[in-house]
Amino acid sequence: MPLRVTPWKETNSDGSAYEGTTHDATTQAPTSVVADAHAAGLFVHAYTFRNEGKCLAADYQDDPQQEYLRFFRLGVDGAQ
Repeated sequence: MPLRVTPWKETNSDGSAYEGTTHDATTQAPTSVVADAHAAGLFVHAYTFRNEGKCLAADYQDDPQQEYLRFFRLGVDGAQ
């Protein structure tokens, strides 16, 4: 799922360079990757889901189940 940090910050509150974090990001519209893979006869297996709020996009509100459900609703065949 593509992510975007908007608005982008140039620096953190301590003045250090801002590098972006997943938790500051929101999801964008899904791509056609899953549908394209299925059309080619492939299975889509997602991995590296993490049960940590800091690793989730802001859209999921610190709830990893929301992220899992979104991927499965997009047609992902499996996950770990």
